[in-house]
Amino acid sequence: MFSPAWIDLILIILLVGALLKAPVLLMLGLLLTLTVVISWLWNRNALHGLSYERSFSSQRLFPGDQIEMTISIANRKLLPLAWLFWEDHIPERVQLLQGKLHPSSAAGQRILSRGTTVRWYQRVRWHYPLRCPARGLYSFGPVTIRSGDVFGLFEQSTTLDQPDQILVYPQITPLSELGIPARYLLGETRAPRQLYTDPIRTVGIRDYQPGDSFRHIHWPATARRQQLQVKVYEPVSTLQLAIFLDLDTVAHYWEGLRSEIAEQAISVAASVASAAVESGYAVGLYANGVAAGSDQTVRFAPSRHPGQLGQLLESLAKLVPLAVRRMSDLLPNELPRLARGTTLVLISSLARKELAPVLLRLYDRGRRVVLLYLGETPPALGGIWTHHLGGPGPFERAPDQTTRIVERPPTRR
Repeated sequence: MFSPAWIDLILIILLVGALLKAPVLLMLGLLLTLTVVISWLWNRNALHGLSYERSFSSQRLFPGDQIEMTISIANRKLLPLAWLFWEDHIPERVQLLQGKLHPSSAAGQRILSRGTTVRWYQRVRWHYPLRCPARGLYSFGPVTIRSGDVFGLFEQSTTLDQPDQILVYPQITPLSELGIPARYLLGETRAPRQLYTDPIRTVGIRDYQPGDSFRHIHWPATARRQQLQVKVYEPVSTLQLAIFLDLDTVAHYWEGLRSEIAEQAISVAASVASAAVESGYAVGLYANGVAAGSDQTVRFAPSRHPGQLGQLLESLAKLVPLAVRRMSDLLPNELPRLARGTTLVLISSLARKELAPVLLRLYDRGRRVVLLYLGETPPALGGIWTHHLGGPGPFERAPDQTTRIVERPPTRR
């Protein structure tokens, strides 16, 4: 409300009072001057000692879970605030179950606002129930706070970054509801475990024996001993499973993005990872996309660490549903780092012509490969276990969609 006209008015009242020797006008001018000074000082210190906090009952949840957001404002000074108004930015995809959100100029954001009064050394709280219907990383903030003097002459505002995030994991669905027979994907858990070796962990060397692969020859040791020496690898008895998530959903990049299929593929990857961990597998994850805030493709080597599943689900929650690399290039590059007995599970919705030869070559070399296909028509890959999950939409299987399992004896190379 304050403007330069107030100063002109006060000067006129004081001048007229002095010329007319009118005490009433002089007192009125001094009273107005004192009011402006007090209001200015009040406004200048209104936001000092003021704190804004945003907290959540949980910051890790699954789609559809309900949490409570608590907003707290504390006035840590003797000066009370006759009025205070705040505006907080809330992700557009978050459902506010109580209260009203207003449009925002920021993309993907809406505004939650509230006005109140705050006494000296008082804390005011508001509770808002929220629901997040889809997986992702939800960022809250910034917040704008406005306040001023008790007379409403002055006003000041400040914007606080005050960033907060909640993480919504992908939906986890039992394999039986996805139509995937667990015994084909994970194998018979009661069957004797075969002993494999890890090709990236060398524990020693030994003399060459007939039947040893020339790829395992240790050439420096052979040169020193003048006799063929081969590497001895560390044995691996843990069942391992590597999930390869293909985020390609269209044949050409200019065709856009089929986000519903990409989201379904991410949920399938989370479901497979959860089931494999429960079955005692060492689980890894590789995706040809990047997580939010990162420029590297998702890559987790198989591990049985207690926190492995949490890390996998967190990466899937942050994953941007857009491929940045061809799976036909990613898969062969990661394969040498995986133990020989690792089961490879490929989740894809696009049967690119360059991917089929890669999968068949892996199968012919004795690798156990499982394809979980979300496209319309699964590719014909003789010998590779293929499970058709159907096209876009919820996890439903049409009556005529049966799991197709075709086996052929692998040819060793």
